[in-house]
Amino acid sequence: MPPLPRSLPLLLASCLPCTADSSSSLTIRWEPGTRHHQRFEIRQNGLLPSKEGPRSQHAEITADQSVTIRPHPRQGWTFVGVTWGEFKLSGANGPDKFAYDSRKPASGPDKGVTDVGDTVRAYLGREFLFERDDTGRLAATPAFDTLLADIVKQVPDAAAPVKAFFSKANVTQLLKLGTIPATPTQPVSQGAVWPFESKFSIPVVGDLALSGSCSHNGTTKRAGATCTEIPITGRLRLSSSTAISLMGLKSASGSISGSVWFDESIGWARESVTTWTVTATLGGIASAADGSTQSVPLRQTTRLTLLKSERLP
Repeated sequence: MPPLPRSLPLLLASCLPCTADSSSSLTIRWEPGTRHHQRFEIRQNGLLPSKEGPRSQHAEITADQSVTIRPHPRQGWTFVGVTWGEFKLSGANGPDKFAYDSRKPASGPDKGVTDVGDTVRAYLGREFLFERDDTGRLAATPAFDTLLADIVKQVPDAAAPVKAFFSKANVTQLLKLGTIPATPTQPVSQGAVWPFESKFSIPVVGDLALSGSCSHNGTTKRAGATCTEIPITGRLRLSSSTAISLMGLKSASGSISGSVWFDESIGWARESVTTWTVTATLGGIASAADGSTQSVPLRQTTRLTLLKSERLP
């Protein structure tokens, strides 16, 4: 019998199922000397209460952001700079339309929205600088405090909520938006499931609690890269203080669903899509004509797309 061709073992191997460990390390890589450019898109629709009954509401927001990670003098720490680029929004509350485009300032149909948009536009391209410690927590820097003080000076009526929104806990959670809500401490394989839990304090709204689970759904191609697909499911609950309840919001609850496509080679999400389906209970000044509370639905889909990752010179 003639000898077997040398290529036969390779041919046989290609026909057999892979038994190698295909676990993935899903840790976000805060690597100094890198910059990630990404785009947020938010699509929202629902109902608004009125004495005459609920009326339709919808909004669309698009904003570009870059996250720059730099060395820090302390071992294990990094500086994280967040810079916002152009943004635009449009929508309507019942028959009242609003719009703003940072490339075409002062051209929207609603003066209040235009005035706020022009104030925000003044800070596009300016870096909000934070520092991340060796445990993963973020804190403001003196440079951020100076910038925040300048913003507060421009909008003195909103000073308290602006300061509260940029608390250390909120900033840490905000930078996780659009990526994995919780990362497993060890590499995980397809089929693995792990929990997440987050809390936000939202000024003039209330305390938002998120909980749920992530799972490893295998690898797939996304934006030309091999990514781990991570489905996300969970619940949310928003509770308000007595003062806020008097303004209308009593509580809100709902579900979260979506997926993150995580690129292990760069330690960053290539894309994520998350849908929030919420029902809010309103009272106080938002009560129905007979004084009873009203339940209104809201559905919001948030998409984050990584436009480019680069090494700094």
